[in-house]
Amino acid sequence: MAVEPRQLRAGNAVLMAALWLIGGVATVELLSHVVFPWLFPVFTNAWHRTASYATLAVVALPVLALIGRQHRQTIEGFHRRAQIERALTNTGDDLILHVDHDGLVTWANENFTRRTGWTAEEMRRVPWRERVHPDDVARCAAVRETCLASQTSGTAVYRTRRTDGSYLWVESVMAPLVDDAGRPDGFISRSRDVSRFVALQEELREQADRMRLAQRAGKVGVWEAIAAEERLLPSDLMSEMLGLPIGEPIPFDQWKSMLHPDDRERCAEAFRLAMERGSAYRLTIRIETRDRGLRWVLLDAAVIREGRAAGTCIDVTEQVQQQEKYARSESTLLAFVEHAPVAVAMVDLTFRELLVSRCWQERFPSPTSLWQPGSMSTMLAPADEARWREALTRVMAGEGTVADEGHLRRIDGVDLWLRWEFRPWLGSDGEIAGAVLMVEDIAQQRRVERELREIRAMLEEAQAFARVGSWSFDLATSAVRWSREVFRLFDRDESLGAPDYAWMLGAYEPESAERLDAAVRRALAEGTSYELHLRTRIKSQGTRVMSGRGRAVFAADGRTVVGLVGTIADVTGEVEREAELRRAREAADRGNRAKSEFLASMSHEIRTPMTAILGYAELLVADREMQSDPARVRAAAETVRTNGKHLLAIINDILDLSKIEAGKLEVEHLPTNVGAVLFEVQHLLEPSAITKGLSVTLASSLPPNQLFILDPIRLRQIVVNLVGNAIKFTNSGSVQLEAALIEGPTATLLIRVRDTGIGMSQEQLARVFGAFEQGDASTARRFGGTGLGLRISLRLAELMGGKLEAQSVSGQGSLFSLSLPAVTQVARRPAVRTQPA
Repeated sequence: MAVEPRQLRAGNAVLMAALWLIGGVATVELLSHVVFPWLFPVFTNAWHRTASYATLAVVALPVLALIGRQHRQTIEGFHRRAQIERALTNTGDDLILHVDHDGLVTWANENFTRRTGWTAEEMRRVPWRERVHPDDVARCAAVRETCLASQTSGTAVYRTRRTDGSYLWVESVMAPLVDDAGRPDGFISRSRDVSRFVALQEELREQADRMRLAQRAGKVGVWEAIAAEERLLPSDLMSEMLGLPIGEPIPFDQWKSMLHPDDRERCAEAFRLAMERGSAYRLTIRIETRDRGLRWVLLDAAVIREGRAAGTCIDVTEQVQQQEKYARSESTLLAFVEHAPVAVAMVDLTFRELLVSRCWQERFPSPTSLWQPGSMSTMLAPADEARWREALTRVMAGEGTVADEGHLRRIDGVDLWLRWEFRPWLGSDGEIAGAVLMVEDIAQQRRVERELREIRAMLEEAQAFARVGSWSFDLATSAVRWSREVFRLFDRDESLGAPDYAWMLGAYEPESAERLDAAVRRALAEGTSYELHLRTRIKSQGTRVMSGRGRAVFAADGRTVVGLVGTIADVTGEVEREAELRRAREAADRGNRAKSEFLASMSHEIRTPMTAILGYAELLVADREMQSDPARVRAAAETVRTNGKHLLAIINDILDLSKIEAGKLEVEHLPTNVGAVLFEVQHLLEPSAITKGLSVTLASSLPPNQLFILDPIRLRQIVVNLVGNAIKFTNSGSVQLEAALIEGPTATLLIRVRDTGIGMSQEQLARVFGAFEQGDASTARRFGGTGLGLRISLRLAELMGGKLEAQSVSGQGSLFSLSLPAVTQVARRPAVRTQPA
C-alpha cells in the first residue's frame, strides 16, 4: 500500500527526536565519565562534572540542532520528489507498472489500480499470464522476450483481465531497465486503453459484412466510375454477375464493348449528362457476359463528386424474361406471375435498423427506422407490427429462418399481400448479431395464380367435354403427371396418383402395349414424336380405343431429352363413326355401281320393248302385205300392246320410287278385304307360274269377311312384287302365299311369300332392299327387271306403319314377311303424306 506524505512526516519527526535524545545522553555520559576525568583529573569532583556537563550541553545543542535541520530538509526534499513523481504517473489515462527482473510487479500507478482493480501486492501473487486473455498470451510473451533480449522498447496490443472477470483492450509500450552494472533489471510498462478503437474497428468490419450480405441478399452489385482515369471499379458481386475477374477494374473501352450495340449510345449519353449536371440516372441495359451470355441489368448511378460517379447494378434478366414470356403467352394463359425485386432490410439484436435497400424504402416509405428499443415504429398497423416482431424474436432466439405470407396493412391504410422471410446473420464472433428481412409483394402473383387456376379449371372442363387428357413424364425423376381427365379415362382414383410405366402398359391390350413401348423408347432415344391408336382393356369400361400422342422434351441445349409430354383421348366413337362412314362409303360405292348397272339394265329394259313397239308400228304403217293380213296385224298389235304394258310397268316403278323417296306418295286408309286381295293376286300371277311349271298356293287363316283399315292398292302392289319376284327366281318347286292374324298387345297382320328358288347369300340378303339392287349384275341379265320392286315394297310397308323382312339361304329359297298393324275399325281416316327417307 502507498504511504501518505503526512503520515511519513510525523513518523520521521518522532524518529529524529528519539535519535537526538539518545545521542545527547550518550555523548554527555562518555565525556563526563571517560574523556574529561582522563584528561582533567580535577573533573572527578561532582560539581566540576556538573559544570562540564552544562558547558558541553551548551556547545552540543546548537550542533545537534543544525544536524536535525539538515536532516529535515533532506526528508522534505524526498517527499517533494515523491509527490512530483506521483503526480506525473497519475496524470492522464496511462496505466504504468514496474516489473522486476523476476517478472514480478513491484509497483503500479493509481490509474492502473482504478481501471483494473489490481494492486501491486495482488499482482505479485497472480502470474501475469493469468491477467492476459488466453488468445493474447503468446503475442504478449513474444514482445516481452524481445524487449528484454534486445534492450529496446516494444509495443503489444492485448486484452488484460480486470478483477471482475471482464477484459480491457490496452496498447502497451514496454521499456527495459538495467542496474548499475548494465544488467537487465526488469522493465517499465506504460499502457493505453484502446477498447474504444478496437470496438470501432469491429463495428467497421461488421458494417462491411452487413453491406456485402445486403448486396448478396438483394443481388445488388456496386460500382464506382472515375472519369479522369476512364475506368470502372466494380464490387465483387458485380464482377461475378458480369463474369469478370474479381478485384480488377474495368476500362471504359472494355465496358463499352460489353454493352449491347443498341444501348451503347444511350448509356454513354446518360453518363455524360450525369458528369456535366451532377444528376443521377437509371438505365436498363443489356450486357454480353463471358460465361452467362446476354444479360439485362438495371444501373442506378449518382455523381458523388467532380469526375466520379457511383451506383448499383442489378441483374434483371429473369424479370425481363418473365415479362417477355407473359407477353408471348398472354393469349393462352391470360395471366403471368410478374417477378418483382425483393425488399431487403437488416436489423441488429435490438431491432434497430442497420441497412435497408431501395426497394424496401419504396415499399415502406413512411418510417425512418424499423424498430426502436422499447417502442414500435409506424410502418405497419399495430397487429401486423406485433406479428413481425414476434417472428423476428424467434429468429434472434436461434430458431433459424422464419417465413410466412399473408395480408398486411400499412399504417397509411394501404393493404399489401406479402411473402416474407427472416433469416439470422452472424457477427465476426460467430454469434447471431441480427436478422435479414426479405419481403416480396405477391399480390400480382396471387392474382395470376387465381387466373391460372380458373384457366386450369376451364381446361379440365374442356378436356372432360372433349374426352382428351394430358400427361407428362420426367426422365430424371421418373415422375408421371396426369390431368384429371386421364384418371377418368382409365377409371383410376386420383388419390392414388399417377401410376408407373408398368401399370400403363398393363392397361392396354398386348399388341397395343408393344407398339406403345416401342414408340416411347424411340422418342426418348431419338427425340421424336408419335401418334398411335391403342386398345385398352379396362374392366369397368370394356375395350376402348385411345388416341395416344407424345413428343420429346429437350433441355436448354436443345439436344438432351429430359422427358415426354402428350395427350390421350378416347376416340372409340370416332373410330366407330369412321367405320360406319367407311361402310356407308362402301355402300354408296355399291349403290353407284348398282345405279350404273341399273341404268345399263334400264336402257336394255326400256330399249327392248321400245324397239319392238317402234318396229311393229313401222311394219303396220309401211308393210302392205301385213296390212292385208288381219292375223299378222292383230299379232303385231298384240306385240305392241304387250311391250307397251311392260314399258309402262318399268316407268311406273321408277315414278313410284321417286315419289316415295321424295315424300310425295300418299297412302289411303280404307276398309279392305285382305283375303280377296290375296286371292286376286294369286289368280293374276298363276298363269305365268304355270308356264314355268310352278304352283302358286294361298294359305289364309284370316277371319272370313274381316275388313282391315289399310291401302288396298299399295297392299296389292307389295304382294304382286313379292309373288312376282318369287316366280321369277324360282325354276322348280312352288310359291306359297300365306296370311294370318297374330294376336298380342297389338294385333298384327302377317303376310308371307315363300319360294323354293335360287335363294341369296348373306351378303346379297344385306342389300336386297336397296334401290337398284339385285343379287348381282348377272341376276339382272338372267332374270331381267329393274331391281326397284323390293325397295318400293319396303318403303310402302313402312308408309303403312309396318315392316318388310327377308330370310334366305342360297340354293334353298327365300321367305319374305310383311307385317302390318291389324286395324279393324271400319272408319275412314284422312290420307297421310309420307316423310322423306
